Amino acid sequence: MDEPDFQSEVDVNVRLVDILDYVGDSVRPIREGLAVLEAQHIVCLGYTARSTSSVTAKGFVLQSSHPAERPHEVSLKLSQDNTAWDLGCSCKAGTKRCKHIIACLLQ
Repeated sequence: MDEPDFQSEVDVNVRLVDILDYVGDSVRPIREGLAVLEAQHIVCLGYTARSTSSVTAKGFVLQSSHPAERPHEVSLKLSQDNTAWDLGCSCKAGTKRCKHIIACLLQ
């Protein structure tokens, strides 16, 4: 059985400075994302794909106001260049910098 060639896949390390660059001048997403992380509202977070240029992950985060309802679905496509990140969340906030995305990045 052939072993997969993991050497050709990218290794993406999300650093705090990358998250701060991504968020920009607003402190609110960091504070709220940290609160979500500390409340242990991330149900699961894991890699779904890897390539030579990016890593894709999916996470499920409990709704803060309705924890018994279906969790928010967070999708993260990460690369070494944080300006090329493609991030999304199913929450109503409608922003690519919501607290659920930031919590997953901090995780």
